[in-house]
Amino acid sequence: MEPPISGTLLAPDKESYLQHAEPYSTSLSVNHRPTMEVVVNRRIVLSALAASASLCLAVTGCSGTSGTSQAGASSSATASPAGPVGTVDPPSGIEGLDKLGLSKATMSIKTAPGLSNYDEKGLTYVDPITDPAADLSVHHVTWDGKETWKASVPVPSGADPASLSPMMSYDDALGVVSYWFTTDQVDREDSTLRLHPVSGKLHWFDTSTGKQGSDPFAEDGNTYSAHTQLVGGLQIGPGGGMSAVKIVDSSHTLVSHSPQELGLTDGSRGEFYSWKGQVRFRGTEPADPADLLKLNTSKPIPDLSADARIWTTPTRILVLDQSDSRLQSVTDSGAQVLDLKGCTIPPKSNLTVGSGDTYEHLGQLRIAQDGTTECLSKTIGNPSDTISTTLSDGSIIVRSTADEGKTFSFRYISADGSTKVDLPKKSVPSAHDNHLVYSTSADGISTVTAFSEKDLKPSSS
Repeated sequence: MEPPISGTLLAPDKESYLQHAEPYSTSLSVNHRPTMEVVVNRRIVLSALAASASLCLAVTGCSGTSGTSQAGASSSATASPAGPVGTVDPPSGIEGLDKLGLSKATMSIKTAPGLSNYDEKGLTYVDPITDPAADLSVHHVTWDGKETWKASVPVPSGADPASLSPMMSYDDALGVVSYWFTTDQVDREDSTLRLHPVSGKLHWFDTSTGKQGSDPFAEDGNTYSAHTQLVGGLQIGPGGGMSAVKIVDSSHTLVSHSPQELGLTDGSRGEFYSWKGQVRFRGTEPADPADLLKLNTSKPIPDLSADARIWTTPTRILVLDQSDSRLQSVTDSGAQVLDLKGCTIPPKSNLTVGSGDTYEHLGQLRIAQDGTTECLSKTIGNPSDTISTTLSDGSIIVRSTADEGKTFSFRYISADGSTKVDLPKKSVPSAHDNHLVYSTSADGISTVTAFSEKDLKPSSS
């Protein structure tokens, strides 16, 4: 889903994103916004309306693993042998594995924090960085630990490497990630989506094949800003406004869209994201102060309330308008209003995408790919609990909150509701391609560990 964006005029982070915009003159500018609630689970998509960097469109100017892989050496991806499968000892930092009957992982890989992407195809990651002047070593492995490609991304020349922070952006609906550098000092613990200035080239990869593309980007003398849910960047004009949106499209080619091409007019305000190789715009037009959501290939969805929340998934965009509890499923062919089946969506719910991308969950609502819905309130029991993780067999991990959200706990519930297991509040997994995936951190290094769902043997507690 989407988090809000915040940042400076020439500045944008993968875990968080977006909010409401400010009025402008004739180009796009970026203003600071408050932060929004964010979850660390990569596939828990966040609300798009908590905090953001708003952009103003004006024509005259704006106011105001122990890894299983080795480092790559070439600038293009190359095939490499498979790693171990199903025989890996997990790190000691993962709590509660015994409650789920898990003892051996299919993989456990050390990664650089904030530079990994999880999807159904596997993990795209960067080796831990020990030398800021060295090329980034990028790898992709399946959840069984088999490395499918590796590549390297050079540090921009002409700048002090110690002054640069590597960044990653992703479009899971397209299956593309990009790597780039910024002169901003990035706090990896801050999961708010922020705009950052781009330094040097933009590099992107097809996560399935490793096919690589690159563009001179900031080396061409222009100024760009980007964030972690925009595979591309905003070109900033001399007056500080946005003059174009550049994005990696469905052909995996970087294309440029002018404001006019996107149907934006003088004074438009909003934020920009990648989805399925398209520009997703959320903002307002000067002739109508109501919020709208649109893709560059479809008609807009107008009249969103100011507190509407937006999540993106690999297959669609979900929009919850909290003013009237409308939940809409949006694809490039249009919008469909979904039936909540009596489920109440808590105000701070986060969307989770289940293993295999078969279902999405919001609060206690399960949404199938064809748009049919089911309320799981009877299975879950407590009306305030929300679904945190969904497994391929229909079992779920539920999050419970207490003390007005200050404390929380988790439970595993089997698909038929007969088995319920209390879990630790830390090291809660996500689910991808029939695997449970945990992320732990220590000494500035992240470790991603996967377990096959076939090994799951929960015992009632």
